[in-house]
Amino acid sequence: MIGRQFPQMVAALVLARVLGPETYGVISAATVYVTFTTLLLDQGLAAALIQRPEPTRRLAGAVAGANLIAAVVLGGLTVLLSPHVADFFHAPALSPLLVVLGAGLLLKGLAITPRAMLQRGLRFRTIGQADIAGGVIGATAGIVAALTGSGVWSMAWMVLATDLVVAVLMLVASRGAVTPNLHLGALREILPFSLRVFGSNALAFLSRNTDNILIGRFLGVGALSLYSMSYRVLVIPVQMIGQTVNRVVFPVFSRLQDRVDLVARGLLRAMDVLALAAIAPMILVSVAAPELLDLVLGPEWAAA
Repeated sequence: MIGRQFPQMVAALVLARVLGPETYGVISAATVYVTFTTLLLDQGLAAALIQRPEPTRRLAGAVAGANLIAAVVLGGLTVLLSPHVADFFHAPALSPLLVVLGAGLLLKGLAITPRAMLQRGLRFRTIGQADIAGGVIGATAGIVAALTGSGVWSMAWMVLATDLVVAVLMLVASRGAVTPNLHLGALREILPFSLRVFGSNALAFLSRNTDNILIGRFLGVGALSLYSMSYRVLVIPVQMIGQTVNRVVFPVFSRLQDRVDLVARGLLRAMDVLALAAIAPMILVSVAAPELLDLVLGPEWAAA
C-alpha cells in the first residue's frame, strides 16, 4: 500500500502545486467521477467471488465478462454525458478529460477479477508488485506531464499509465486462470451477496462524496480543490492502514465464515490496530497543517 499510495500522493501534490487550485479543481471533479465509475464497474462481484468457498473457473470468467461489459457500457455513457457533467460543475475543460478517462475504464475492468482471485489466494506479494509498479510508473507519467505543461491532462496520463501497468501485470500473474465468458447466468449464485456489497459501497460513496459534489456545483471547482486536498491529506493514515487491513482480513474471514467467534475476535482486533495506528498521524497532520501546506503546496493553497 505504501509503495502504491506514496508515489500517487507525491504526484497529486506536485500536480496541485504546479497547476494551482483552479486548474486542479477540474482534476478533483474528475476524481469524483473515477470513484463513481469504479463503483459501478464491479457491482460487488469481485468481493462475492472472494467470499465463495470454492469458486469455479466458469464463475470467475462470468465475473470477468460482466466487468468488461460494464466497462464498455460505462465508457459509452461517459462519452454521452461528459458535456452535461462539465456543465454541472461549470468546468468546460472537464468534458474531454472525462471522455478519455471513460475510454480507459476497459483497463480497470480487465484487472478486477484477476486481482480478486489473487487476493482470494492470499498472493499479496504478486498484488503488491503490480500495484507498486503501476503506482510508480503512473505517478512518474503524471509528474512529467504536469511539468511539461499538460495541465489537467496530467491526470489522464497518470490514471491511464497506472491502470495499464496494473492490468498487464495482473493478467500475466493470473496465468490464464481467468478467461472472460458470457455465462452470466452463473452469477445468480453470488448475486445476493454482491448486491449487498454494492449497496454498502454505494452508501459509502454517497457519504464521502456528496459534499464534494455540492461544493463543486455551488462553490466552483476552485473551492472543491481546496476542500478535497484537505480531506485527502487528512485521511491518508486511515486509508493506508485501513485498506491494508481490509485486503488481508476479508479473504481470511471468508475462509473462517463458519467460525463466527474467530471472525468476531479478529474484527475487533483489526479495529483496535486501525484506531491505534491512525489517530496519532491524523492529529499530527491537523496540528502541522499551516506549515505543511505552505511548504509543500505554496501560498495559493493557504485556504486549505
